[in-house]
Amino acid sequence: MGLLWPAFFRTKVACVRTDTLLPRGTSGVDFRIATLAPDLGRELTPSSITQTVSRIVTDLPLQVWQGTGEPPRFALSLMFTEQRAQGERKLCIAVPGGHSELEFIRAHKHVLSVPDWDQVFTTVIKLATHPLNLRTNRVMLTQFLADMIDRASRKQAHLVMDCLREIINGATSSPADMEEPNTTMRFQMKSTTAGELKASALRSSALVLAHFSDLTQEEDIAAFRAAILDVDAATRQLACHAIQNLSQRSEDLDLLVLTAAQDSDENVAATALHTIATLYRKRALSLHHDLSTVVARRAVASSSAVVRQLGTHLAATLLENDSDPERRRTLLSILDTAGIDAHFSVRSSALRAVPVQQADEEDPQ
Repeated sequence: MGLLWPAFFRTKVACVRTDTLLPRGTSGVDFRIATLAPDLGRELTPSSITQTVSRIVTDLPLQVWQGTGEPPRFALSLMFTEQRAQGERKLCIAVPGGHSELEFIRAHKHVLSVPDWDQVFTTVIKLATHPLNLRTNRVMLTQFLADMIDRASRKQAHLVMDCLREIINGATSSPADMEEPNTTMRFQMKSTTAGELKASALRSSALVLAHFSDLTQEEDIAAFRAAILDVDAATRQLACHAIQNLSQRSEDLDLLVLTAAQDSDENVAATALHTIATLYRKRALSLHHDLSTVVARRAVASSSAVVRQLGTHLAATLLENDSDPERRRTLLSILDTAGIDAHFSVRSSALRAVPVQQADEEDPQ
């Protein structure tokens, strides 16, 4: 009987056609299905997208509502509402309010008209900077703006950076932010911490500055510098990852990333190693060959398999981008050591690189 299940499922899947999931000419389709339209070979008409955007920008401001009486119904997607009493007034926040609808806009961003995008941007930036909004919503909104930054004008990017800088500098506390979970409650909901919000803002700011490098200020570089040295490992890790998107970096920031490759937290060290290799592939980190070689050698000697693997990857990347004979011999030696590592992922990274490089050494023509 068990052998019939695969065929049964194949039959069921074959019966679900694109026209069933996303009928042509239909406007009342679930946002989660409509988000998949490009993957299903469907292009929504400009009029239907405009109509949908109009609905979203009308309902999304109710993500944060403050007033008397019963709060209006939030008609977009959400998981739950957070409510606070403020005297005779009530504060009601939808969390994460409008997530599915923003994903719909993200999926169709390349066919979004300029007027539609301007409406969306104005609505989202107001909510992202709303003094009463929750951290969870701020993370969702700022990440959406960063992912849509290729549609933004320079003025809009400037407003996004102002919002992100406020978050990074800590001016984001809301009286509605959920308290720490109570162990006596049967239903637990973990709130977004201030550190998580700051880390998310760092990631978003790097994406914005990658498109608008002229907006980079010294305080932005200082923020990444401080984040790499933060006591929180998650913040250090995200800062190391975000830096690879920065087109304008100071030399001391590059040195801090190299230092982070030896962090006591293996996730931070692994992320730093990946960033260093990425920057070398982009030809954006070419002044520290000797130090990077030392970092790769130490990483391959780590007790962590993931650090050894990414150290091996870094050594292979350096070998591809370094013509110095002495360093090349050192890097080949590092790859030889990794090639007999006890962990298969380290060996496979080394073995993929060594044959090609040895062939180049033997036949430079």
